[in-house]
Amino acid sequence: MRLVLLALLLFPGCSKEKESSTDSGEADTDTDTDADTDTDTDTDTDTGPFVDTSLSGVFTGTVVDALGNPVPDAKIAFCLGICRIADSDANGQFVYNGFHTDTYSFDIKMPGTDIAPLLAPLDMEAGVDVSMSFTIFELEADKVLPEVATDVELVPGFWVNLGKDNIDMGFSPQDTTTGVRVPVEGHGWLAHSSLASDFENGAISGMWYLEPWEAVGTPDPLHFRIANENGWSPGTAVTVWAASYKDFAFLDAGPAAVSSDGAWIEPVPGEGGGIPVLSTVVVIDPTP
Repeated sequence: MRLVLLALLLFPGCSKEKESSTDSGEADTDTDTDADTDTDTDTDTDTGPFVDTSLSGVFTGTVVDALGNPVPDAKIAFCLGICRIADSDANGQFVYNGFHTDTYSFDIKMPGTDIAPLLAPLDMEAGVDVSMSFTIFELEADKVLPEVATDVELVPGFWVNLGKDNIDMGFSPQDTTTGVRVPVEGHGWLAHSSLASDFENGAISGMWYLEPWEAVGTPDPLHFRIANENGWSPGTAVTVWAASYKDFAFLDAGPAAVSSDGAWIEPVPGEGGGIPVLSTVVVIDPTP
């Protein structure tokens, strides 16, 4: 009898434990199956060099000397963000395939010679083929670059106040300065620049290539005076531009005018004008 009672006391406990271990909640009926049928079969087989298909047009050019003879082995750079470098061939020719609609810095140098570097900000139009001829010229005799800024006649009738203390020559410092006045036969490339309308209207009074090439006036633009060989009246406002390799543009040299004695074209006193950079300088005729 005691054994029966003991069994009755134990079995209900075991039965309750079993019941509590049985999940009596909602049955899991999740039938989600991954139905991803992505059949991407990328067949890209491009293994060649990247080609910027947005570039179009052909730029052909010829480099000649003052006598019209072709100049081989001229070092040419065509730049917009990056530079494409070429050498002129035995016929003085070069070719660039493809360009954007934009202003490019274009330059020609003849290292180890007395030829002036030519800097031309060129306005290019994508898809429009263009052919140009560039005439290069010899520099005037070198002048010593002063330690302290003073007036130096770089070219007959063209004075600039400069010295090692007021210009930044970047990575190519030099001890001399000079320049050359570019005759009319060397002006042709201006027809492909922001000064095209002045060129077409015959308003280019003068153009010069100055050295040290791409030296920047610091902290201020460089004061200049140019002989008023055209006899413009005192006080006549004159526009002067200086080409900048870094800015891909002609930079305004600020307010300039004929001096009160009629002898010079120079910055208007107190107006902060001056040549910002030594390279290509162009004077516009105020009365074409």
